[in-house]
Amino acid sequence: MKKWGMAVLAIMMIMPANRPAVCGKEKQAIKKTVQKDKKEKKKKVICIDAGHQLHADTSLEPNGPHSKVKKMKVTAGTVGRYTHVSEASVNLAVALKLEKILKHRGYQVVMVRRHMKVNIPNSKRAEIANKAHADAMIRLHCNDMGESHTHGFFVCTPSRHNKFMSKKLIDRSLQLSKCLLPAVEKQTHANNRGLSYRDDLTGTNFSKAPTALIEMGEMHNKQEDQLLVTASYQQKMALGLANGIDAFFH
Repeated sequence: MKKWGMAVLAIMMIMPANRPAVCGKEKQAIKKTVQKDKKEKKKKVICIDAGHQLHADTSLEPNGPHSKVKKMKVTAGTVGRYTHVSEASVNLAVALKLEKILKHRGYQVVMVRRHMKVNIPNSKRAEIANKAHADAMIRLHCNDMGESHTHGFFVCTPSRHNKFMSKKLIDRSLQLSKCLLPAVEKQTHANNRGLSYRDDLTGTNFSKAPTALIEMGEMHNKQEDQLLVTASYQQKMALGLANGIDAFFH
């Protein structure tokens, strides 16, 4: 009897009562915590640059790292021919809407500016994205072709000959740009004018993140000028951009 009792006691010590259920719950809780931590670590950082500002800074800066070519640090942008609303204010309005959408979708957002009364050179705008280790930089602009019949949006991306950016960064910028085009077209139903390869954009040349500059519309076209200043169209534009960003990362 003593031997049998000792054996039973040994088995009970090896197999504690009710422990498996507790361990399972603990493991599940730990797994959820780890998954949450990983999700937070993988949160993508998007830098939004609302192009231009209230007043221009006409002093010069290199248009790329160590470049001998100089450009104005930042211009005030154009003004709607019919609405008389500044491009800089339209850019900012869309930027704020885009920020809200992206944050709701779980992105970390870095804003280059939230106000009109700033003085931020284009090179410094890129540096803001670089310091934040941005996974993508979206630069918002409106165009001014000076021809009333021209309308639609297009996206500027560096060419494969860009001497300021690596091949990988050029390719990623192109990929980002290509993701934005159909997404914006689907939401706004605007004329998709495709890609424009530009190597003279200071804010792009200084960026270490994949970068796309969208010209959201023509402010010398009556219909587009009037659309760009409305909150409803700005929301459509922001939603299209957000969907394009989602496509880029997925």
